Amino acid sequence: MERFKFENTRHEFIKVGKFLLSESPVKFQFDDGLVWDLNLELSLFHDEFRSVGESVYVITVDDTPVYVGLYAATLGMGLLTFGDHLHHDQELRITWALENGKRVELCLGRDIFAELEGRMINISGSIQQDIIENEMLPWSPKEPSPELEGVKTMAELDRLLA
Repeated sequence: MERFKFENTRHEFIKVGKFLLSESPVKFQFDDGLVWDLNLELSLFHDEFRSVGESVYVITVDDTPVYVGLYAATLGMGLLTFGDHLHHDQELRITWALENGKRVELCLGRDIFAELEGRMINISGSIQQDIIENEMLPWSPKEPSPELEGVKTMAELDRLLA
């Protein structure tokens, strides 16, 4: 499996699949009634990758990282909507890249756990934020989203628990 490390953050990722334009689009209906044709597929290099649990992922275009994201549950439940078909917030950019002959691939985080008091904790969200803030990927936001302004941690609110 092909791997890469980010220059600044040193997080390591492994390529697990490639995006393709679907030969047989499927229709996806949202709760509000909107119908969307799913024109993208994700072809995994090994079907076992579907069962990889919550992880941070990176989308690359011609081996250049362009987007970092996060999914919950498993890869199969988190990104693949119908079989191999995909609905993603970067769908238009991925489609444009594929239509222009680019190679678009999916990579999963290699080391997404940290030890805390003898337990292994998934830190995918922290890795995603670290990459957003320090790697400047063209499809990812450069700054924390505005809705996070003023967000506090529970540790900062310890005074309320007294």
